[in-house]
Amino acid sequence: MRMTPKATYPEPRVRTIEVVCRASDDSALKKPKFSAIWRNIEKKVSAVIDLKD
Repeated sequence: MRMTPKATYPEPRVRTIEVVCRASDDSALKKPKFSAIWRNIEKKVSAVIDLKD
């Protein structure tokens, strides 16, 4: 019996991550450094999505 999936787990959508971060009580997610890193990731993801379209 296989206990693990055959494929890798897909990354969650950007919107899902944003909602979870806003709902979290973790103070690290509210810091400016995290916000800067997150904006950078968002730009990269949107660029990849634009290339696919």
